[in-house]
Parts: sequence; structure tokens; C-alpha cells
Amino acid sequence: MTDQELKEILDRYKAGEATADERALLLSWSLNFSNPDVAELSMEERMADVDLVWAALDKKLPQTRKVSLWPKLLAAAVVLILLSVGLLFLRNRNNASNQMITAQIVPGSDKATLTLSNGKKVVLNGAAQQQLLTEAGLSITKTSDGQLIYTAVQDERATDDNRYNALETSNGQQYQVVLPDGSHVWLNAASSLRYPVAFGKKGRLVELSGEGYFEVVHDKNRPFRVKTTDQQVEVLGTHFNINAYPDDKLSKTTLLEGSVRVSAPALKDRGVLILNPGQESILVGNTLMAQQANTEAAVAWRNGDFMFEGENIRSIMKKVSRWYNVEVIFEGEVPESRFGGTVSRFSSVSQVLRKLELTGKVHFKIEERRIIVTK
Repeated sequence: MTDQELKEILDRYKAGEATADERALLLSWSLNFSNPDVAELSMEERMADVDLVWAALDKKLPQTRKVSLWPKLLAAAVVLILLSVGLLFLRNRNNASNQMITAQIVPGSDKATLTLSNGKKVVLNGAAQQQLLTEAGLSITKTSDGQLIYTAVQDERATDDNRYNALETSNGQQYQVVLPDGSHVWLNAASSLRYPVAFGKKGRLVELSGEGYFEVVHDKNRPFRVKTTDQQVEVLGTHFNINAYPDDKLSKTTLLEGSVRVSAPALKDRGVLILNPGQESILVGNTLMAQQANTEAAVAWRNGDFMFEGENIRSIMKKVSRWYNVEVIFEGEVPESRFGGTVSRFSSVSQVLRKLELTGKVHFKIEERRIIVTK
């Protein structure tokens, strides 16, 4: 019985218009109070309405029936009061407990660790803008909106430099870096980017682990190369996304603008592709192939969203694990269904899981910083 239905019956009782079935239903409800939906009624509403019902019954029932019914009604009232208090207490306690659990699981934020060429580590967080240092003719500044910016004090092509910096995010972190040549890189959670302090004249080579979105400044004389564990992407000036987490079975490069050359050195001649905008390369084992891409889905993370497009639950929960910094445990049979949809990455973890649960194909339980997945 819903709150609204219950209130309507109680109103009819007050007006003396309830049917015999409705009176029996109310009595049954009082004696068998177990529907969690009804627990949403306040204690004041319960007691005021119950008093009125009892008063109405007292006026309408024949005296002979009042004698036999009042013990049952009094018992019902006692049961109702006790169960109401008990259910409210348990619900409030469970809600408080769940709120405490989910309060500990917050979305990721703009944080990272910068490792300088001398090995010194700088933790990047907080809102204040700050100039960190000057190195190799470059000013390194941390901004208030989660960016690390390298600004050339002199022409960064004037010298070749062997010094490197590295920017690293952990689970639950993301960050951006504007490189010495002006190229802009967004790093997703659990990712790292290693790059020269100054690119010099020989080209622009960076190393990526995890996921990064690149907007590369055009320079026809210095190709920009991104090296991952098993592939290399070469561009002149373009926008693209690379997903190359070491614990994933595949590497994916998605092109939004320009042109890129993807190569897998281990595959020799079979491992070279040229991508056009709207295409993506997928490297799985000994196979490198190109296909049409959903570019919006590929860069949804950079725009602050999860966008699932026919993904299995293991793939989805990897993303949830990295972004919310939680452990994911699968119990029993793993759901084989595919899921689709979009939800903000800055929603609470319970909102993300709830959207998945609404499909009826998967269920979740949160225990401290663990999410348990069941079919």
C-alpha cells in the first residue's frame, strides 16, 4: 500500500465513507505493519489519523460490536505504535549509516603529482594559483582550475634538453598540463605523462600510461609523438584521445580532428594505420584495426561524464573504480548484459550505481570502500 493510498483510505474513514473492505484493509495494515513505503509517514500523521479512525469507528459501530472489536483495535494501535517507532529508528539508522558510507566515496577531483627532473615531487592540489619554479628557460605554474602550465621564458626550441618531468594521477584524480610547445593534455584518473622540460629541435615525444586527451599545436617541422607500452601515435597538429591502461586488454586511439599515424612496433609492417577524423584504432594482441568511432563517448570523461555505449559491467566498473577510488568485487555469476547511457562523473557513486540497477540486470552493495556486484 502506498502513502497516498493509505491517506485516501484514512480520509474516507474520517468522512464516514470507507467501505467494509477498506475498513478491513486498514485493520489488516495496522496488524501487519511491514511495508517499508508506509514508513515514510511521519509519527504525527500516523497518530493523528489513527486517533480519528478510532473515533469514527467508535461512533459508527453498534455497541455490541464495539465490545468485541475494541481489544483488537487497541492491540492494533499498540502494534502500530511499536512498529512505527521501530521502523523509523531502523530506517533512520540505516539511512545515516548509508550516508556515512557514501559520504566517504566522493567523485574524483583536480589533483596530481609532478615529478621534476631532479626527482623532487610536488603535490598539485588546492585552488590557489602558484608559480612553482623556473627550469630550462620555462616558468612552471599551477593554476586554480587544475592546470599545470609551462611558459617559455625563451624560445624552447633554442636548445635540446635531456631533462624530463612527469605528471601522474592516482585513482580519484585528474589533471591538465599545457606543455612547453603550447599543446594541451588532459589526464584521466590513474594515468601518467612523461615529457621533456623543453622539446628542442628534434621533435616532440611524450610517454603516456593510462588515458589522455590531446590538443596538439601544429608544427610541421617537429612531429608530435605519443608513446605507450605497445604503440606509438604520430601527429603534426590535431585533437585525439588515447586509452592505454596497462590493465586493459586493448589500446584505443580516437581521432577528432586532423590526421594521425598509429603504429604497433611489435607487428612490424602489419602494425601501421592512418586515421581520419571520426575513426579509431584498436590494438588487441597481434591485431591492429580501424573502425568508425563514437567520438562523443570517447571524450565524455574529459567533459565530465560517464558515457556507456554497449559496455559490459566489468568495463564500466573499472571506470567507476578508477574515478571513485574504490575496490570492486564481483560475487557469483557476472552479468553478461551490455549497458548504455550517460551520467555525470560528479554525481554521487550511489546515483551512478542506481542508474545501472534500474535496468534490472545488475545489483550493487556498498561496504566501506568496496562495491560488491551481483546479478
